[in-house]
Amino acid sequence: MPRRNFFRQLFSETIGLAEELRGKPQMRLRELEQMPDEVVRRMTPVFNEYRSYLIEDNRVLLKPNKTEAYQEIYRLNPIESYVLRYFDGQHTLERLGQRASDEFGQNNDIVYQQVKALFIVLAKHAICFPVQAHDD
Repeated sequence: MPRRNFFRQLFSETIGLAEELRGKPQMRLRELEQMPDEVVRRMTPVFNEYRSYLIEDNRVLLKPNKTEAYQEIYRLNPIESYVLRYFDGQHTLERLGQRASDEFGQNNDIVYQQVKALFIVLAKHAICFPVQAHDD
């Protein structure tokens, strides 16, 4: 691991530990898939303004670091493209699934699973995250 990434990760872990000691529950974004679905449904996604990413046409592009070029990490389907505009910290994943289901006339559970999967992929790349921690 490059030294810069090591110190960035160490800093992040230190902040997380300090927040836990203050009584604020913490969760690593890579652990989202292990969260109970009833918790994930209530999460409200928001984009990370400090991450270098682009959403171009039907692609999500990520710039891994300042010296590298943007790389495609995900191709969006029409439903995913639609819901991304609502990753604004105001809508839960469950509500986004309902909204897209209504808009596209598709099964609510299937659409919600697509929205959830998109959120997890983007969160793992730190492009978005839940607005606040949720209690089980």
